Amino acid sequence: MKNVILAVALACAGGVSAQAIHGKIKNCPEEWVKLAYFYGQERLLEDSLHVSKDGTVRFTKDYPPGLYTLVVDEGEYFDLIIPENGPKETFLTSYPEVANHLTWEEGLENRAFTTFRNRGDQINLLVQEGQMSPENAQGVFAAFEEGWLVENEALDIAHIIRARNPQPKGIDINTSFRKWTRSYWENTAVAHPGVVRSPFLQLNYATYFDKICPQNPDTLSAVIDVLFGLEMDTLVRNFLVAKMTQRFESSKIMGMDKPFVKMVDRFYRNGVAYWESEEAIEKILDKANELSWNLIGSQAPNFSFTDSKGIKRSLRETKAPYVLLVFWDATCSHCKKTMPEVVEFYNSNKGKGLEVVAITVETELQEWRAYLAEHNLSWTNGFDNDFSKQTFRHYYYIPTTPTTLLLDSNQTILAKNLKTNDYQQFIN
Repeated sequence: MKNVILAVALACAGGVSAQAIHGKIKNCPEEWVKLAYFYGQERLLEDSLHVSKDGTVRFTKDYPPGLYTLVVDEGEYFDLIIPENGPKETFLTSYPEVANHLTWEEGLENRAFTTFRNRGDQINLLVQEGQMSPENAQGVFAAFEEGWLVENEALDIAHIIRARNPQPKGIDINTSFRKWTRSYWENTAVAHPGVVRSPFLQLNYATYFDKICPQNPDTLSAVIDVLFGLEMDTLVRNFLVAKMTQRFESSKIMGMDKPFVKMVDRFYRNGVAYWESEEAIEKILDKANELSWNLIGSQAPNFSFTDSKGIKRSLRETKAPYVLLVFWDATCSHCKKTMPEVVEFYNSNKGKGLEVVAITVETELQEWRAYLAEHNLSWTNGFDNDFSKQTFRHYYYIPTTPTTLLLDSNQTILAKNLKTNDYQQFIN
């Protein structure tokens, strides 16, 4: 699946602010200034705003809520919030040093935001001058932030700033992972439309999935239920759906097809992921449909085939404590390298009850028969080229060869697409 940036979703979904913002930049050297919004660690261009001769700047449209930057020229800019709703906000500053000269003559949101930023700058300056240690600075700012959040709790900016530190207090992650996860994402302000246009949503997403959440398919499937059971802004949902689906689909960790299929079933079959083209949706659905047959923990689908002696067989006829199911191609260079490893694995473990069922994906069988004759593969070898019916190709996702699956005595899928040395750990 392509890398989804959600540019379409950001432009076309969610409400816009009813906020009216204007101000004056004294001595502004430019006729036009740029308005950019925060998107993770990037600032993306939103609009260009005209500056009149007396320095007046007016925000001529209703912009989606979030954190923005007004850029005069290189090195000259200041940050502001466009809240979801509220009374008029008016600023005054002068060039140069527009950030240092900035005051808000009207509007609670940006006054509070400026106070927050200025206090942080003051404490950083004390650290740089050696008047305060970094450790003391953290404590001083944390105490200030706690009081600031209480004082401004009704404002949009407080919701967004609170998302800077979403990790829950007073909940043990080891004993209440679901509760901890729910609180983490509530603290990330997923219900607030402005958090998409801030540095915090992407940062918290990366922290949670890269550093906190166990990379276990069942755990991640449960996280999907918890996360998308919360009240959530449309743009936040779009961001998370795109990022998580891509993450699970492209993961190199075994079993991530399970949460991928769950995301597809929940969001791509019903038009929620509207930013994808029809062609992309079709490909995603096709892949999820094929993967859904072969999820770890599910029983491997039965199929019929003809073995190398011309006898009709089926997968279910193979009764063994362990079955390694191999889909391969005798003309494939990677298969030629891998099959001797499979032979060694089989010889080492057939005494423990391992059987191998190796099915060729080739439609022309001359090279397959020659390979069998040359290498004397003593396990079950088979093919099925009867395309008038559904073959193993319908039930198994085989993007490359060899594709391998390790089954237990009930032919439940234990593992798949591992190196033979890794399969040995399961047998052990």
